[in-house]
Formats: sequence, structure tokens, C-alpha cells
Amino acid sequence: MSRTATRPATDTDAEPVDGAPDPAIPPAEDAAALRWVPKAIAELGVVAVPTNVVGEFTMDWGDSKRTDSSAGAPPVSHAYASAGAYTVTLTQGDAIVAKTQVVIRAGKGPAVTAAPAADNPNIIELTFADDPAEIASQYAITWNVGGVAEVVFAPKGTVLSHGYTAGDHVIVVRDLYTRRAVRLEVTVVDATFDPDFSATQGENTMTALVTLTAVATVKDVLVDWGDGQQSTVAAAEVGGKATHAYAANDTYIIQVVYADGSTDGSARTVTIPFPARDGRGSNRP
Repeated sequence: MSRTATRPATDTDAEPVDGAPDPAIPPAEDAAALRWVPKAIAELGVVAVPTNVVGEFTMDWGDSKRTDSSAGAPPVSHAYASAGAYTVTLTQGDAIVAKTQVVIRAGKGPAVTAAPAADNPNIIELTFADDPAEIASQYAITWNVGGVAEVVFAPKGTVLSHGYTAGDHVIVVRDLYTRRAVRLEVTVVDATFDPDFSATQGENTMTALVTLTAVATVKDVLVDWGDGQQSTVAAAEVGGKATHAYAANDTYIIQVVYADGSTDGSARTVTIPFPARDGRGSNRP
């Protein structure tokens, strides 16, 4: 079985996009700029930071509320009454100095949960449930510590999956609109799979090699490579192999089952291309 634990965390250090994209609000073209970060305490709060602004200014928060401030004053903050997308405008006199958009949600972090797939505990599914549903945020997902972030749009109800080996894993989901993050700590315990396999690099970085590591019954095994292609290992036994050359760089879930469908089989994730190897045959650091 697999189990998951989650711990929300505020992420004010990331530098993603400024709110929901709106072509009607272009980036500031002059030296003045306006950026924002989540307010650490209030769930519906935002802190706006004007830069290169000299003299008094007014911050219009986009919800009929305004804050007057002066040069050298601390960054101004505001708590919204409800979630939604707002346009924050910095003015001096009658001149609009800068604009940006903020997206506010009721929660301190992205509303996302992690759980094992019903048919395979090695596949972890992320389910997104942010409200209001009409604000479909852009998220950066890091499936493993030090891994490359995957950027996706995930409306309410979206389910994304990733395959893991047994052990402890950390998933970080950053909402690029609200600039908040959640850290999902996942412990995966392998079930007993029949058939089971390992997935390694084949003859080059675009080729995967499947080696069967557990076969309880000698019969045909079907390998689904995750890109619409399949291979069959006839009368398979432990040590049986199959190879496949991928046409495109991507992350694929390889699944291995008996051809007669008598078991659920097993699955592993591979990222193509595999890391390049040096002249001694080991992966480069």
C-alpha cells in the first residue's frame, strides 16, 4: 500500500508570472514597477511593492479600496473580502504609473491532494480543487527534489499522475498566479507485482530497455511504452527483455501486464532522453 502526507507552505521567494495573464494590461514600459507577494498571515491578503517610485502615491486594489502612501514607506498591504482576480493600480496624481494583476484564493496554498492510483500504488495522482473554479491557475510541479518543474494549467478537477519507486518522495506544487505553494510528502511502499520489471537506458539515450524481474507464470507479456506503441515478450520468463526507441523527448509511463489480462501488472516512469553517459559508461553528475 501507499500513504501520503501533506504540509502547506507559503512560497514568497518564487518569481513566477504576475497574476493571471491579461493582454489588456501590458508590462510597465518605464522604470517604475509593481510586484506583489502573498501576505504571510491573512489568507486573502496581498503585499504590493512599488519600486523606483518617488513621492506620494495611491494604490488602487481593484475592489473599490485604496491606500495612500509616500515614498520611502514600507510596502503596502491589503486584505480582500473574497477570492478572485483583481487589478492593482499604482497612481501618482492622475497618472497611472504601473499595473499588475493578482489572483486571490481562500486557502494559504494550492488546493491539491496526493493519493495512490486505485490500480497501482506506485502511481501517485494529484487532484486539483482550487476554488473558484473559473480561475484556472498555472502551476509549476516538481515531482522530485532537484527535478525540473512541469508547468501546467489545472482547472478544478484536473488529475495528474507520476510513477515512483518505493521510498520517500517530495512533490512541490506552486501556484504561479497566487504565488503560494504546497509541499506533499509521499511515502510509497511497493506492492507485489506480477509481472514486474526494471526500466533502464537501452543502446542510446532515446531507447528504453525493459527487463522482467518477476514472472509467476510463463506466458506472453505485453509491454505498453506509454507513447501508443506496444511490444510482446512471448513465453516470458525472468530476465526477458524488450526495447523501444522513443521519437520525442517526454516523460512516459511504461506498463507491463500479461497479454491475457490476468493481473494488473506493474508500471514505471522514464524520462526521455536518458542522461548522457561519459566515456567510462557512468552517468555524468
